[in-house]
Amino acid sequence: MPKAKKIIFLEQYCRISGGQKVLLEIIEGLDKDRYKAMVVLPARGQLSELLQIKAVPYKILPLGFYSLGYKNFFDLINYCARLPALFFLFALILKKEKPDLVYANGARTFTWATIVCHLMKTPLIWHLHSIFDKGFLKIILNFLGRFSLVERIIAVSQSAAFGFLNLGDKVKVVYNGVNTKKFLPASRDKKSGDSLLISSLGILVKWKNQEDLVRAAYILSNQGKTNLRFRIIGGPLYKSKKGCSYLLKLKKMVKNYGLGKVVELTGHRDDISSLLKQSDIVAITSNKPDPCPLVLLEAMASEVAVVASDKGGPAEIINQGEDGLLYQAGNYRQLANKIAYLCDNEKIRLDIARKASYNCRVNFSREIFQKKINEAIEGCI
Repeated sequence: MPKAKKIIFLEQYCRISGGQKVLLEIIEGLDKDRYKAMVVLPARGQLSELLQIKAVPYKILPLGFYSLGYKNFFDLINYCARLPALFFLFALILKKEKPDLVYANGARTFTWATIVCHLMKTPLIWHLHSIFDKGFLKIILNFLGRFSLVERIIAVSQSAAFGFLNLGDKVKVVYNGVNTKKFLPASRDKKSGDSLLISSLGILVKWKNQEDLVRAAYILSNQGKTNLRFRIIGGPLYKSKKGCSYLLKLKKMVKNYGLGKVVELTGHRDDISSLLKQSDIVAITSNKPDPCPLVLLEAMASEVAVVASDKGGPAEIINQGEDGLLYQAGNYRQLANKIAYLCDNEKIRLDIARKASYNCRVNFSREIFQKKINEAIEGCI
C-alpha cells in the first residue's frame, strides 16, 4: 500500500464555531489510508480537546488574538509584529513534518503560510470563510493568491469568491455542508395557545447583530404577541473584557426593554441539534455579509423555518418565500414583520421548513461537501 500523504491544516481559532466545525468535517471525510492529518492552531481549547478525542495530532503556533470582522489599526500592528516569529516557527514545522500539502482554514493564516510554503516549495490550499470586498487586505491577498504554490482557493460562497475573481480558475466555490444524519426534523405539533420559539445561534459579536432580534422581540411584544419566546444562543469568542462587551450590551437591552421573561440569553451551548429541534424559527441577523453561516444549513436540515438578512451566503442559499425568508439587513422592523408573518401562518411556516430541509439534503449535505473537498485535495497532491 502506498505511503499516506501528510496534510497540515492551519486553524486560526481554538474555540469551536462554524469554520472549526467545517475543519473537523474535512478531516473526518479524508480517506485515512491515503491521507494523514495534522492541525496547527493558536492555543489549546475546545478544538484541541476534540482533536485529541479523534486522535488527530496538533501543534500550537501562537497566532495571537484579534478583533472579529473588520480589523482595526492595533490588530494590524499586532499581526505584523508577530509575522517574523510565525515565518520562522512555521518553517521549522514544515522542515520537520515534510507535508505533501498545507491546508489553510482561515484568512489569518494565509499571509505567512503562503510565503513559507513558497520558500519551502509546499503546495497550499486556502479555504476562504471571509468576505474581502475592499481594502488593503484584499489587495495583499490577491497578490499572494497569484503565487504558484497556492494551488486552490476554496470559497464558501459566491460572495466570498467575488473579491478574488481576477485569480480565475484557482477559485472554486464549495458551500459548507451539514451532517443531515445529525440534524434531523423533529415533530412540531403545536396546540392552540402554545408558545413559539424564535432562536438565534452564533458567536456574540457586533456584526452578527443579535441586538436586532431583541428589538424585534420588543416590537412584537408591544403588538400583543404574548405567545412568542426568543432565545439567543452563543457566547463571546474571547472571554476578555472587550470580548464580553457585546454580551453585556445585549443583557442591558433585554433589561431596559423589560423582556426578561421573553428573551433568554443561554450562553455557549454544544447541544445545537437538540436546541434546533425545540425551535420554530431561526433568525440570522448579520448586518454585514455573512459568507456561509453553518447554522443556516443546520436549521434548514432540522426543518426549521429561517428568517435571514439578505447579504452574503444566505441570499445565495435561500429561495425567497419558498424555503426561507430574507429581510433587509439592519432593518429590525422588517425582521419583526417576517417573524410575525411566519408565526401567524402555520401552514406557510411548516411548508417553508419542509422545502428548506429538502433543499439542504439535496444540495448541501456533508457527503457532497466532503466529496468536493477531497477532489480539490487530490488535484493538488
